[in-house]
Amino acid sequence: MSDILLLSMPYGKSYGKIDIESLDFGVPPVGLAYIGSYLKSAGCDVRLVDLMFSTSNWEEVRTLIHKESPKWLGISATTPQINEAFTTAKIAKKLNPDMQVVIGGIHASALPEETLSNENIDILVYGEGEMTMLELVEGKVIDQIEGIYYKRDQKIIKNPPRSLENDLDKFPYPLYEDLPLERYGGEHVGATLGIISSRGCPYQCTYCAANTIHKRKFRKRSIENIVGEIEKFKHLFKVTKFSFYDDTFTLDKNRTVAICEAIMKRDMNLEWNCITRGDSLTKPLLEIMKKAGCSMVQIGIESGSNEILRKAKRRETVEENLQAVHWAKQAGMEVVGLFILGLPYETEETIKQTIEIAKKSKVDYAQFSILVPLPGSEVWDLAQKGEAIELITSNWEDFGRYGRSIIRLKGLDEDALSKYFVKAYKKFYMRPSYIIKKLGKVTNLASFLNLSKKGLVLLKLIK
Repeated sequence: MSDILLLSMPYGKSYGKIDIESLDFGVPPVGLAYIGSYLKSAGCDVRLVDLMFSTSNWEEVRTLIHKESPKWLGISATTPQINEAFTTAKIAKKLNPDMQVVIGGIHASALPEETLSNENIDILVYGEGEMTMLELVEGKVIDQIEGIYYKRDQKIIKNPPRSLENDLDKFPYPLYEDLPLERYGGEHVGATLGIISSRGCPYQCTYCAANTIHKRKFRKRSIENIVGEIEKFKHLFKVTKFSFYDDTFTLDKNRTVAICEAIMKRDMNLEWNCITRGDSLTKPLLEIMKKAGCSMVQIGIESGSNEILRKAKRRETVEENLQAVHWAKQAGMEVVGLFILGLPYETEETIKQTIEIAKKSKVDYAQFSILVPLPGSEVWDLAQKGEAIELITSNWEDFGRYGRSIIRLKGLDEDALSKYFVKAYKKFYMRPSYIIKKLGKVTNLASFLNLSKKGLVLLKLIK
């Protein structure tokens, strides 16, 4: 039994056409893990459970909640997971109507009143949740707690927002101890443990909803704090592969260099990867990252059209992205190129340009997705007004990354976008030169089976 049970929702339809049961790895609930560790450091009795690979086994969820019988149930969910959150809350309230159900995350922060109107949700946390959740469970007078919406006499009441914490070192390392760590990582990097070394991103990309919580304010942990987390988890969990989940890991180049130098100074013998932007990479920076153990970078290339990038407020060019990929390959890294089809004002011609740039860039892997107008993003607001983009569904489960298109543009309806999505994967991965190159890297049965599995997942995606 636990006083506080924190649940990360099942992936559900988050991956669209990709069956989550075919995935070897997922992303850990780092946000909830930080809340859990902060509560635990304050002496709270808390348990964190990740339900990411659960599908429709609600009896399992009911049994878990019944066994723990918490006073507080904290739920975090993305937009395509929000229906799972409502189902979980309903199960909890049926088991114990007095259980306090609290929900948080980007979707809840973006659409607070709509989310809290669900009859089984008691309190909604908007913004960062560590200090807010602690004040809730410690019994602070509810109308004095910043950063929440709550209900009183069937009315929804909003308290003032909580200021973002500048000193990120005050938060203990994430509560990973009870999570299925062997299931975290990525299809291209294998099993890795996730680290967030900074919060927030100052850029204004129209399709991004992360600013809903972080308000485009970039805050960073100290180098000692970051390396201390790596050393602790390396020793505790016997892992040597890490993924940095920062929105843009190389945003502050000097800080990136300092992290690399600290890793090398301690002779930590790590392999790691990160997500970043092409215009924040330089050849010298990539070289020192490689020396410090960076084996892969994921670069948000997004489009092959400078005009589409400009209208998406990317503030970078196709040429800068191609140069960054070239430098990364020279440094000996693998590169994942991230691409979005269906950005506002997209045309058939610009989509074709994106597919060609993906091939020309020589990235090792291309990850295409059709634009999903997430609540909290600028494209969501455009879709609500019917400007440049039209949303054709209100079912949150359809807001997954790799499903059929849920938007239409002028001159590009949902069927056309869905067909181009499939075409992009075929054009990139079905090239004879690409297949021969991958087969040439097969050195044993394990690598052959791994490649075959990836091939099957791809075939399901493009059929």
